[in-house]
Amino acid sequence: QPGRRSADWVKAAHRATRVAAVVGWRPEGAREAGRAAVAGVGRLGAVLLGAPDADGRWRYLGRAGSGLGGRRGEDLARALAGLTRAASPLAEPVPAADARGVTWCEPRVGVDVAYLQRLGSGRLRQPAVRALRTDAPIDPWEAP
Repeated sequence: QPGRRSADWVKAAHRATRVAAVVGWRPEGAREAGRAAVAGVGRLGAVLLGAPDADGRWRYLGRAGSGLGGRRGEDLARALAGLTRAASPLAEPVPAADARGVTWCEPRVGVDVAYLQRLGSGRLRQPAVRALRTDAPIDPWEAP
């Protein structure tokens, strides 16, 4: 139907998916930070993602803040409880803006992530957490 919008045209972004490990998390909001330290993980504001390379080193995939609300976020917070560690498990430094306020954790929890593309740095563009994955291994790092 030239010149008119109709239900025949639907815009949908092509998103790739992968299973990534959670290597750190940030609490939701500044007020939540104090409560999160007392209650374990608390409400998640963002998770930092990683993948193992061929040498077994953990590489940074980026930070995801979408998809952490409701039951999904609660289930993920429970899975991360007790996995904290003092330092980053990643082999490379994380940008200061991403690392601010992060609690690092052992990379044992996998999440299904949808994203638009991989950037030249290897990071995921606009990652969103879709599900907690206990049934699949973490996808390995591959060069972008």
